[in-house]
Amino acid sequence: MYQLNSTATGVLATTGAAFAHTWVAGWTLFVAGLAALSIARVAGMRRRDESPS
Repeated sequence: MYQLNSTATGVLATTGAAFAHTWVAGWTLFVAGLAALSIARVAGMRRRDESPS
């Protein structure tokens, strides 16, 4: 059976943490982008509704 020494375990933990941080940051930016698009659409619809015809 293969065993990891403490250095390899630390490297794997650091890599996993870096990957998780990158994934969370990317997901947060994606959701923020969707929210910005939704807000822009609602603002645009309200602006069109309020403009005199």
